[in-house]
Amino acid sequence: MKKVFTVLLALFLILLTGCLPEEIKHPIRSDISEEAFQQQVNLLRESTVTIKGFFMEFHTGVGSGMIYDKIEISNGEYLYYVVTNQHVIHNQTHVKLLMSTGKTEIGDIYAFSSTPIMDDIPANEDIAVVRFRSKENYRVVNIIPLTSEKNTYIQLSIGQTVFGIGTPIKEENHNFVTNKAIISDLKNGFVSHTANINP
Repeated sequence: MKKVFTVLLALFLILLTGCLPEEIKHPIRSDISEEAFQQQVNLLRESTVTIKGFFMEFHTGVGSGMIYDKIEISNGEYLYYVVTNQHVIHNQTHVKLLMSTGKTEIGDIYAFSSTPIMDDIPANEDIAVVRFRSKENYRVVNIIPLTSEKNTYIQLSIGQTVFGIGTPIKEENHNFVTNKAIISDLKNGFVSHTANINP
């Protein structure tokens, strides 16, 4: 009887330990440390620009963009490309870009979606590219599909840590950085998150 009781107790303990909660590891990233977060913010600040839109000489809006490519054209002068949203440059004739250094560059609208903005443009088509020439050496952030030979996509998942950087509402918020947050939903091409992007 003692042997049966011992075997049953051992089985019970094995089953019990199998039910203990364990930390679930995220499949594609680990938690970011404060130091790594600050390094990422500093890196992205150097490539993030404020885009001021103009129709002729009239200032009509403000938005954000990120330098993703540059080509040397002559005598140390570069042609830079900045990705932004179509709604930022909609109906603009040209843009001014406020850089992280405080310098302002003049740019033109290089490419945008063929979907008219008034037709409630889908999230994956709200993309535009502006470009500018400069002798300054600005930092470039490589975008994976641009530099990859194959179609490569960044995997996002609910619960993943994110933060925002850019210029919400007005120019005075240049390179405003949000708190760390998580992705809360992924539907219809939109990434919903809990980052506080006020103002």
